[in-house]
Amino acid sequence: PDTPNPELNIHFDEAEFKIQITDFGIGIPKSEQNQLFQSFFRAKNTVGIEGTGLGLVIVKQFVEAHNGYIDVESKPGKTTVTVTIPYLNAN
Repeated sequence: PDTPNPELNIHFDEAEFKIQITDFGIGIPKSEQNQLFQSFFRAKNTVGIEGTGLGLVIVKQFVEAHNGYIDVESKPGKTTVTVTIPYLNAN
């Protein structure tokens, strides 16, 4: 309740666009970050918080279907997810 609202930034380059979401919640423990894109994975610090462990899995599949990639950086109190998707080649 005493954290800033999430931030959303969209950046357009010549060849791609990036969507960056920064959340100021509990963060994802470093020791568990390598499991983020496994179906139904939930970090140990999410006990008592609703969720299925499917959100990032679905986002990653969508992004990769559009030839993009996703990056997650997290520490206690701050998680940033960056989605990069190239524009369609008009040729």
